[in-house]
Parts: sequence; structure tokens; C-alpha cells
Amino acid sequence: LGCYGYQRPTSPALDAFARESVVFEQAESASPWTAPALISLVTSLYPDVHRVYHFPNPRRMSARATTLAEILKEHGYATAAFTEGGYAKGEFGLDQGFDVFPANPGDDDSNESNMTNPCRLEYNLRLALALLGSERRRPRFLLFHTYEVHDPLRVPDEFVSIFRPGWVAAAAY
Repeated sequence: LGCYGYQRPTSPALDAFARESVVFEQAESASPWTAPALISLVTSLYPDVHRVYHFPNPRRMSARATTLAEILKEHGYATAAFTEGGYAKGEFGLDQGFDVFPANPGDDDSNESNMTNPCRLEYNLRLALALLGSERRRPRFLLFHTYEVHDPLRVPDEFVSIFRPGWVAAAAY
């Protein structure tokens, strides 16, 4: 990405967005999998403190943990979260402090509901945009999580050649 110093023009839209944003140059996840990583993100606690780390059935986070949503809600914010379920669902404590945190089909049956049910990205995006458009009396905090970045991705040939000059698609397969 250009915003991180890459010289070729591979990410003009992201680079433009980064010029108007806060860009983190050193960021690491507290965990390599979703449930503890998200709980760490909203609590600023490591998994061994918030206690959400058992795979495949994480427990609910420690009752002593406070979330960013709770703090913001105490300060007058409207809070909402939209996820695609799976390991990003409220039962692990991710819902703590949110005014709105809708459940997803299959969440009661499985921690893999995001893989066994249709994609919810478009539906959640419509809900989030509607909420952002309607709630104007208070400042807002929105957590939006999707699994779409996990989907298999085959980069179009014209983009591969930007990073690998001389690359020939037929030779790669």
C-alpha cells in the first residue's frame, strides 16, 4: 500500500482515504482467531485477562471486563454492532454495552454460522447505514465486522502484473 511507503501506484483509493485518516503503522492482533481478538479489541485486555480463548467453544468474557461500548454509552453515545456471527457474536461478551447487536441466523446452533448460512454482509451494511442515517441526536459508535476478507480470493491478472512484472497467467496454472 502506498500509505505505508510502497512506491508503485497500487492502492490509490486507500491512499487517498489514508491521507484523511489515522494510519497505524504498528498494529498486532492479541490473538490469531476471531473471538479473543475481537474481545481484546473492545476491552484493551489480553485473552488471558478477559478469559475468551478456549477453542472451539470460548466462554463469555470475565464479568470484570469493561468494553469501549459501555464507556461510550455512559458518555451519551448511541452504540451498535453488526457482525456476521460465528465467532463474532454477542454470547462471548462482544454485545456488552451495545444498544443494538442483532443476532444472525444459526448463531444459536453453531459457532460456525457464518460458514453454514448465506452471507450477511449486504444485509448488515443496509442495517448499519440506516441506523447511521437515523440516529443524529447523539454521537455514535459502530462496530462492523465481516468475514468477507476470509473468502478465497483470486486476484485479476492485471493486478498481479503490478506486483510481479513479467508474470504470465498461463504459466501460473
